[in-house]
Amino acid sequence: MFWSASAEDLKRGDVHHAATDSLVCGRSFMKGVIYREEDTYYEAEKFISVRLGTEYQRQRNRKRA
Repeated sequence: MFWSASAEDLKRGDVHHAATDSLVCGRSFMKGVIYREEDTYYEAEKFISVRLGTEYQRQRNRKRA
């Protein structure tokens, strides 16, 4: 999925169709469904964006440790 994504999909971090697929974890998130990250709720596309930032921070922190 990652290698066949368009430049716009790569920029957003997801592929659009009936659901939104994360290019990082490969999970599919249904449009219109609300997902929770800690104490905040997000629509599918925003949720993926927030998760990308969260995962990036985790990776940076692991490299520092």
